[in-house]
Amino acid sequence: MSDDLMKVLISQVRLVVDERRRKAKELPNDPLHQQAAEKLERFCKEIEELEPMIKEEIGDFDAPFREADQIVRRGILDNVDKRLGTIGFYDDDPDDKPLETGRDLVKWYRRLLWDELGEP
Repeated sequence: MSDDLMKVLISQVRLVVDERRRKAKELPNDPLHQQAAEKLERFCKEIEELEPMIKEEIGDFDAPFREADQIVRRGILDNVDKRLGTIGFYDDDPDDKPLETGRDLVKWYRRLLWDELGEP
């Protein structure tokens, strides 16, 4: 597993984009999958454009993530997958602010890392 959490996040977002695009082809009368894919693709571009700043914000979690046990790492990845799956469908989660930008996603991700791994 890569220990560069920014690459891990982008990879997870791209996997969900691919899944949403596949679903959009299967369900052409339901625009939500295509809209979600477009929103997530925009997130990827925004994250890549802000890469140096984002690496600075979450890079301190690379080592703690790498050193965490498999259950903790899997839990973090599962939480990210679950949250990404809500984008474009259930953006009104009362426990979280809606994710409107790649920057919002990174803030949410950093909070998740802090909650699961503690202070880097």
